[in-house]
Amino acid sequence: FINIVVNLLDALKTSFSHRAIAARSIGKKDSVSDAAVAGISVLKGYVRTYKTSDDNCMQKFLCEANRECAADQQGSSAIYCQLGSYAASFFLQRSTATPFDMYYEAGRRGRSQGYVRTYKTSDDNCMQKFLCEANR
Repeated sequence: FINIVVNLLDALKTSFSHRAIAARSIGKKDSVSDAAVAGISVLKGYVRTYKTSDDNCMQKFLCEANRECAADQQGSSAIYCQLGSYAASFFLQRSTATPFDMYYEAGRRGRSQGYVRTYKTSDDNCMQKFLCEANR
């Protein structure tokens, strides 16, 4: 069920990404689409946390979601990734024993990796930092 939800979120993200690209191609900025793409990226990570009760796995999913978000965003739109990470961290800390700061730090780690474009390299900071055995 969770994989179906993630796939639907991917489709929705693609739609908003195309809308943002179309706006940029005519010299405009579509802040709503940028916010939606960032929000959906982080929401996918949050939804994935429902597959596990392991805190390290939850942090890894949030890290990966923020890495994806930062890689998709450009310039000032990156603030949406931070806001999404803040919200996801808040909700996760309310449903687990792990403090907010641990989740938010996992998101920050993912964003910093996404900004430097090391996405899809063998130097996967999310994987190395948050070891877990969750099925993906």
